[in-house]
Amino acid sequence: MELSSGKRLLQRREDGGDVLPKRQPSAASKVVLDQVSYPPSKDELLNYEDTPVKHLPRKYKRRDEERVFCSRSVDLRKIGYVGFDMDYTLAEYHSEALYQLTHGLLIERLVEIGYPEAIQEFVFDPEFPIRGLVFDKHYGNLIKKDAFGNVLVVYHGKARLEDDAICELYPSAFIASQDIDTDRYFVMNTLFNIPETCLFADLISFYDSHPEYRPNDTQTGLRRKNTLLTYQSIFSDVRSAVDHIHYNGALKSAIVGDLRKYIKHNDQLPVLLRRLQQAGKGCFLVTNSAYDYTSTVMEYLFTNDNGEVQDWKTFFDLIVVSARKPLFFQGGTLLREINQRTGKLKLGQFAGESPQGRVFSGGSADTIDMLLGGHGGEVLYVGDHIFGDVLKSKKLRGWKTFLIIPELEHELSALRLCAEEHRHLKNLEFMLAEVYRDLKSDATEAPDVRDLNDQIAKTSERLDSRFNKYWGSLFRSGSHHSFFGSQTMRYADLYASSCVNLVNYPLFYQFHATAETVPHEAEVE
Repeated sequence: MELSSGKRLLQRREDGGDVLPKRQPSAASKVVLDQVSYPPSKDELLNYEDTPVKHLPRKYKRRDEERVFCSRSVDLRKIGYVGFDMDYTLAEYHSEALYQLTHGLLIERLVEIGYPEAIQEFVFDPEFPIRGLVFDKHYGNLIKKDAFGNVLVVYHGKARLEDDAICELYPSAFIASQDIDTDRYFVMNTLFNIPETCLFADLISFYDSHPEYRPNDTQTGLRRKNTLLTYQSIFSDVRSAVDHIHYNGALKSAIVGDLRKYIKHNDQLPVLLRRLQQAGKGCFLVTNSAYDYTSTVMEYLFTNDNGEVQDWKTFFDLIVVSARKPLFFQGGTLLREINQRTGKLKLGQFAGESPQGRVFSGGSADTIDMLLGGHGGEVLYVGDHIFGDVLKSKKLRGWKTFLIIPELEHELSALRLCAEEHRHLKNLEFMLAEVYRDLKSDATEAPDVRDLNDQIAKTSERLDSRFNKYWGSLFRSGSHHSFFGSQTMRYADLYASSCVNLVNYPLFYQFHATAETVPHEAEVE
C-alpha cells in the first residue's frame, strides 16, 4: 500500500530494510506501533495502544559516528544563534600528530630550564592519557574519579596503585568536591592537556626509578643530596613549559608551517555554516586564539581542493578572537576592534552598532546580546572544552550547549567490540540485586556473594580494557560514570564527535532526550 506524502515507516528489519506495513485499521479499532504513520494522524493518536517501554524499538536511523547525541531536548526551531569555538571544533586536529608535536616541544623546553637530556628519549604514548583526569600535585598521582568524589583509578607515574594504597593516601577512596577546586588538584579537562598528562607520568616514573633519588618522608617528592624535587615543582615546571610554547608561538608556528599535517580539512564545514545562514540563524565565532592564527587556520579550512578560497568571515555575523574564555562568560575584558590589515588592535573600546565584516578582540558574552541580540536559550554554543565552553556558558548564561568529543569515535567502536562483556555485566548485576531483593527484615544470615562480586569486578575490568588499558572508558568505569562523563551529561545538551555531524539533520529538528527515571519510576512498567 502507498503512504501519504511525508509519512515514513518506523518498523525496520535488523538489516535496515523497510518492512511492509500491516493493514491499516479503521478509526474505531486499536492502533499498535507498527501500524502508525509518521507523523501520526489524529485518529491514530486517539486509538493508539501503548507498547511496553522495554519493547520500544531502537529509534536511531543514522550511523553512530554521524549522530548528534542528546542529553537534554533541544528544538532547533527555537535556536536563533549558533556560536562556535575554533580549536578542536571548527578546526579538527589530527590529534596524534599534534600530541607528538606538543610533547616534543615541552621536552625541549624542560631541557632548556635544567631537566636532564635523558628525558629527550621519552616517546608520547597515545594509549596512556585520557581527558578528565585529575592531577594531585601533592602526591604526584593521576586520578580518575566520579562526579561524587569516589576515586576509581590512580596511577603514580605508569604504576597503578592498589586499593589499599589508594585508601592510605585518600581515606575511603574519596576526594571531596570542594577539595578538587583547591590549588592541590588540577583537572586535565582539555584535549590540549593530553600531551602533558603523558609527560607528568613519564617524569614521575623517571625520577622514581632514578638511582640517585629517594622518596622523601612525606611522599610528596624525591630527594637527592641537598636537592628536594617535589611533585608540585614538577607540575609547575611542566605547566610553565606549556605556557611558554603557547606564548612564544612555537606550537602554533609549527602547526601553521604544515597545516595539512595537523588540521583536518572537511568540505562539509562551509556547507553547514551556509545552511545555518539560509535557515535564518545567526552564526558567531568566539575563540581564545589570536587573530593571526585564527585567520590562517580559517582560510585553510575554507579553501577547497581546487585551491579556491571562500572568505571565511562572510559565514559569521560576529567574530571574536582572544576571548579569554571562561572569563568571557563572566566579567570579560574590553571589547576592541582589530585592524584586519595589520592585525593590531584599534585604539579605544568599540562603540559601534554593526559587527558585520569586523573582527573583535576580548569582550564578554554581553557582546553577543549587545551586537546580535541573542541571549539565553536561543543561543546554541559549540565547543570542545567542558569547562571553558560548555559548563560556564550553561551555568552563567543559560545557553544551549553542544560539546565536541573527538574521542567519541573510539568510544563507539569499543562499545561495539565489548557488547558481550556489557551484556554479561548487566546480567551479573541483576543477579546481585535478585539475591537481596526478597530478603525479609528478620533474616539473620547474609548471603555469600563473594564469587558473584568477584565476577562483576573481573567483567568490569575486561570491559574497561576495551576502551583504554590504563583508565577504561572516558565516560565511565564499570557501572560508575566518570567525572568527565557526569559533566557531559549535566552540562552538554548535545554532543558529537564533530560539529559537522549537525549537517546530517534538518534545521527544524527536535533533539529529544530520553526521559530519565528515578528508581521508583522504573517499577511502573
